[in-house]
Amino acid sequence: MSTSVPTSIVLPSDDKSRKEIMDAVKEISVSLTRIDGEKEQVKNIVEDIALGYKSNGITKAMINKIARIYHKQNKDVTFGQNEDLETLYETIFPTND
Repeated sequence: MSTSVPTSIVLPSDDKSRKEIMDAVKEISVSLTRIDGEKEQVKNIVEDIALGYKSNGITKAMINKIARIYHKQNKDVTFGQNEDLETLYETIFPTND
């Protein structure tokens, strides 16, 4: 015997609606799987480059931060917070003023 749980949503009762939701969830799952793979790739790249430049004092955190700054193109906002990070970023990505 199943116990009925009260709900505040209207559950889809027709096959078309259920299939549409199921297909969307499956597509989301495939996208999330790709994202997981990309995150692993980013992690591996960061680990490799940080290991190679460890003697220079460049950490994984710094690599992650400059990658995000580069991606978001928000260096002006970020650089007021950390002078070392600004110097590292400007060395890697010199401005062409």
